[in-house]
Amino acid sequence: MKIAGEMESFGQLASSLAHEFKNILMPVVAYPELMLRELPEDSAFYQQIQEIREAGERVFTVVEELCELNHRDEMLANAVRVDQIVKEFLASTNFKTMARQYGLNNVVKNFQAEDALVNGSARSLSLVIGKMLCHSARRVESGGRIDISTWCAENLQGAEGAYVAVSVKDHGAVMLPEEIAVAFDTHAEGDEVFGLGLPLLHGIVKNMNGHVRMTSCERQGTELTVLLPMCYPDCNASDSDADLQSDDGAVLVVDEVPEQRDTAVRFIHSFGYAAKAVADGREAFAYLKCHTPSLILLDMMVPGSGEGLDTYMKLGEQYPDIPVVIVSGHGCNDRTLEAIGQGPEGFVAKPYALNSLGRVVTEHLVPISAD
Repeated sequence: MKIAGEMESFGQLASSLAHEFKNILMPVVAYPELMLRELPEDSAFYQQIQEIREAGERVFTVVEELCELNHRDEMLANAVRVDQIVKEFLASTNFKTMARQYGLNNVVKNFQAEDALVNGSARSLSLVIGKMLCHSARRVESGGRIDISTWCAENLQGAEGAYVAVSVKDHGAVMLPEEIAVAFDTHAEGDEVFGLGLPLLHGIVKNMNGHVRMTSCERQGTELTVLLPMCYPDCNASDSDADLQSDDGAVLVVDEVPEQRDTAVRFIHSFGYAAKAVADGREAFAYLKCHTPSLILLDMMVPGSGEGLDTYMKLGEQYPDIPVVIVSGHGCNDRTLEAIGQGPEGFVAKPYALNSLGRVVTEHLVPISAD
């Protein structure tokens, strides 16, 4: 119990420190993405800016993993499509950096989970996929083959019920039984380039009520498989097919930090949507008296009209037809978890990333016409 208490305290401290780093990382992670979207690839600065972005994202990955040490991100769960998360990770800068680091150019993909859903955090699941791929990448020679597959399974040995399976298989040297036995121990060697390694993966999957399996055979390589309980669209799926009526068709961003407001607005504009930013709850309610946005992005730490949770509750009372997405750099603090329990339309972690913000926004809006 004493050790468990110490680990809980350490997780809370790590999460608090991680939040402070997230604020510092915001311009390092966000602005290079915007700049690269505008610069031609033959620009003299393109490669340097890309390296800044990749370095920032590698640091951000470690910061995200520090948040996971608090083991409460599962409280931010909703229904997510496994295939979508896998495909997004394979298209991410993190994976491109990994591929360059380990010489990965032969990744065979076989996605058969289609629209299958699991109840979990998209951020956590993305970390799991990254850990699986990184483990296999370190085991194959440069240019070696890695297979990544998804499928649906039922009533497997030791795992009754319906699951979505994600498997990553390398064709490297066989792992000995004693190596497999300690691969997920907390003292196991972490990933020197991409984070905290398999112990973190194991913890995330267990928090999602899933299972992790590893097998290794001569001439067949090593296969790491994650089984996640399947859920169904009527259990809080993230699809939004409602016809939203709006006077403005815009996103209202509520965030007290000017740089973060500016980043959110620029990202939203880059997706083809209109956006308006305000600094606090009072400004938000003043804007809403004359305008009807299609979506509100609400930071949980905004001042005015109470903190973010109080503002969220008042928005629900006064403007129940406008969907609200919670934004926070404290992905797992008590106020955020309380708001999540009230049923917002989604959650976005800071610093903003194009994929995560874009996914939430496009679920609710239709792009503004160029003319």
